[in-house]
Amino acid sequence: MLLVTDDFPPAIGGIASYLRDLYGDAPRLVRPRFFAALRAIRRARPDVLFAGTLFSSGVLAYVASRLFRIPYAVHVYGTDLTTQRRSALMQRVARMVLRGAARVIVISDFGARAAAEYGIDASRIVKIVPPVDTERFVPRWKTGNPACPPPLLLTVARLVPRKGHDTVLRALPLVLARIPDVQYAIVGEGPERARLEALARELGVERAVQFAGAVVDVVPWYQSCDLFVMMSRDEEGEVEGFGISFTEAAACGKPAIGGRSGGTAEAVLDGVTGVLVDDERSLAEAIVNLLTDRETAARMGRAGRERAERELSVAAAAARLRRVAEELTR
Repeated sequence: MLLVTDDFPPAIGGIASYLRDLYGDAPRLVRPRFFAALRAIRRARPDVLFAGTLFSSGVLAYVASRLFRIPYAVHVYGTDLTTQRRSALMQRVARMVLRGAARVIVISDFGARAAAEYGIDASRIVKIVPPVDTERFVPRWKTGNPACPPPLLLTVARLVPRKGHDTVLRALPLVLARIPDVQYAIVGEGPERARLEALARELGVERAVQFAGAVVDVVPWYQSCDLFVMMSRDEEGEVEGFGISFTEAAACGKPAIGGRSGGTAEAVLDGVTGVLVDDERSLAEAIVNLLTDRETAARMGRAGRERAERELSVAAAAARLRRVAEELTR
């Protein structure tokens, strides 16, 4: 087994974390030059190739499979499938890579439906939900640290439009009118930061908002918050494939509020581990409800932690990947 990918730690992001958790120390080629990678694959002669992304490692795996007769599986995440609809050429390339793959690995039912639209038979589609390290992401009550003063809202995400930070900011005046001391922490960097800072000033909520930027360790932020919020939305074909930060928050025992985009409904179980909402008004209402109804919030937090331990472990996801490899090498 050999992983070829252009997204892997120390790169930051959901895909990089997902691939790290699945593959661990397995052999891999990260961000290789095309022809150098082909030479390395020819020397290694792996039984099966795994492409970490549709482009460009998926194209590399496709070419290598034709040259060296090696089966390959390709990971897709949702947005990589939906955004290609804007380009006829990219659609053709995506269809070529997907149809040449022995397996297409998706992270949600939404991703499975998107892959099926390219004519991929259901028997070749495998779902491996993003896992969470339940030994690292733990509730504060398991660490013995004192609780931080509430109420704190948290978003951990790259600052791009589809993550919906602006929707949370627009909901804040409604929340502050009923809970005047609420605070909102935004962890992450991205091209939208200046616009979001300006929006906070325009709305008069800048004193309640902290832009923490990129942080080395996000766990203390999850542990310190009362409520995780990420209002993901469809944005010019870009969607939320799953929402790994939702499950990280859940593993830390925190309830979540999410927008209805892509695979979010699989990351946040509506009414069980959190709440799904549609707009800033319903978001504000959900925030107030969960910050004032501590019993419901605690129940959702416990349900999220239990689900992480039961269904979303790294070991279970890695075992699923090994079974895919074994199927392709029989």
